[in-house]
Amino acid sequence: MAELFATHPPAVILNATGFSVAATGGDDPLRADCPILQVVFSGGDEETWRTGTRGLGPRDLAMNVALPEIDGRILSRAVSFKAPPTGLPNGRDPETEADLVGYQPVADRIAFVADLARNWARLRAKPSAERRIAVILANYPNRDGRIGNGVGLDTPASAIAILRALAGAGYRISDAPDDPKELIHRLLDGPTNGNPGAPAQESLSFADYSAFFASLPMRRADPAGARLQH
Repeated sequence: MAELFATHPPAVILNATGFSVAATGGDDPLRADCPILQVVFSGGDEETWRTGTRGLGPRDLAMNVALPEIDGRILSRAVSFKAPPTGLPNGRDPETEADLVGYQPVADRIAFVADLARNWARLRAKPSAERRIAVILANYPNRDGRIGNGVGLDTPASAIAILRALAGAGYRISDAPDDPKELIHRLLDGPTNGNPGAPAQESLSFADYSAFFASLPMRRADPAGARLQH
């Protein structure tokens, strides 16, 4: 695989294999100088996923989200769910007298992943100075002392190190905080879960907001008549 990638360098890779190679001490066969998107083939059915409130089930989260992140995969979304094959009532095969299920694709979710892959490929082709990226820290509720909280991690110090590494790699970094303490003070100057009424320094124009809002999926009615937003 390494020789193939060296001869034909990929712009982006879509991986549908679960688990993690690094966690077992193995060599990642998809090691390449490009983004690798994790595509999820859900082991659950679409109806349960759509009517539930927790998203993917524990098995999918472990196999297709948490473990692939160890290998540096970038999560996209689930593109298929388990369902009986078309043409078999209730999935029952009369010849073998066995219940059959298979992966059924969801067209709009496949289209989303295709657009995502295209955007990652475009971003990779841009010079570092023209890329616009963000470092996002958690803003946990209850109190501001939990901003950027990570068990056993010094998240503010890591954020400063990331900003410096980005600057060294040619990214446009201006007016960056000098140390973790200054970073936290700047975050506390804006709205937080502990102080949502603080003045915000960032805003969107009404035109931009309208464009983003228009891109959200349409509402649909559930069997009980309630309105759901996905």
